[in-house]
Amino acid sequence: MKTKLVASLTAAAAASAVASFSTPALAGSLTPSNFGVNGIKFDTKTSVQFDFLESHGMWQTALGVYRKDDTLAGTLFTENLRGYDPGTNDTSGDWKGTCGVSVSNCTTTFDFLAGVEYKFGLRKYDPLTPNIVKAPYSVGSDANKAKFVYGGSYTYNLQGPTWIQNHPGQTPQTATISVGLDQVLAAMEDGYDKDYNDFIFKAVKVPEPSSALALLGAGAASLLGVRRRRHREIG
Repeated sequence: MKTKLVASLTAAAAASAVASFSTPALAGSLTPSNFGVNGIKFDTKTSVQFDFLESHGMWQTALGVYRKDDTLAGTLFTENLRGYDPGTNDTSGDWKGTCGVSVSNCTTTFDFLAGVEYKFGLRKYDPLTPNIVKAPYSVGSDANKAKFVYGGSYTYNLQGPTWIQNHPGQTPQTATISVGLDQVLAAMEDGYDKDYNDFIFKAVKVPEPSSALALLGAGAASLLGVRRRRHREIG
């Protein structure tokens, strides 16, 4: 009986430690006030992890972080050679690009400096002239250039604008992507049709090292307390 009690207490302490680790992620979540259509700005230096999910644009595209003056601060993801997977087109997949095919490196981290205002932008390349960059189509105060979902799901079209134009009155097929409560899904628009599926990615704030160490200490203290109680209980 005592052995079972100790095991239960140890499991409870471990669960408490895990919960402690997940709480700061929720507490430090990205919000519309610091990460959204009105720009990106933090009071302290903040690291954010980005994961590429899908793209649905015909152009070869690179997603970047831009400063307020439109200068490039860093590139997050770049499509390889073309803007979509082989075999997709306007009626099948809406020029769908996926991780490992259109984009090789699908996870990256970017450090936002304190007090600096940023925004996202898409650089579009003509596949026939990949060194010629079209003007960035970027997110700033214009909410028509992206949609942000702060935990939850996002539904988008699977047929492209030409299919929709050629099939009046018909509803295109859709797909849905969900993200966790501490994550943000961003769906970028690359220029004109407002389908908000041209570059879809998610973001989550990276815990600060000091916070992670504090959490580790709290978890260790909780487990130590269980060990001390166990010694008293089994004599």
